Order: sequence, then structure tokens, then C-alpha cells
Amino acid sequence: WLLLLVVIGYSFPFFNREIDKLLLDKKAVPKLAKVYVQDPKADEIIDTLKGFDNGWGYPNGLEGYIDNDIKMEIVRLKTTTQFHMPHEL
Repeated sequence: WLLLLVVIGYSFPFFNREIDKLLLDKKAVPKLAKVYVQDPKADEIIDTLKGFDNGWGYPNGLEGYIDNDIKMEIVRLKTTTQFHMPHEL
């Protein structure tokens, strides 16, 4: 099973950084395959996510390999007219 996360209206504020890092840690969530960021300011949020050092072992923070052939991705969604339903569901 691979996990998906959809981030809607959450900017990963600095004061909550430690909890956010724990929730996105590779050891805690080793099968997190895709993070969708749905926000008009998605670029800023993704920059914050990429700055996390959560054990993925790659310079881009969260983006890295789960298994040998499965790459974890961060997907930018700027449309906010309706909640995003991942195609994988």
C-alpha cells in the first residue's frame, strides 16, 4: 500500500515545524508516495516541504525513493474551485 497526502490550506508554519516533520518522516510514513499541495500559493508551500530533512536522503527533502522503483513526488495544484480527489483513489 502506498499513501497519498492532500494538503489544503495549510502553510506548514514555523511554530509547528517539529510536529510537521514527525508526520512526514520517512521512518514514520515509509510508504508516502505522493503529496498533493492544493493552494494558490502552492509554490511557497512546496519550497517549505522541500526544506524538511526527514530521512528521505535526497537534497530535495521529501522527494526521494520509497523503494527501488517507486519515487515519492510532490504535486502542485493551484486550482481551488473544488477539493482535489487524487486519481489513484
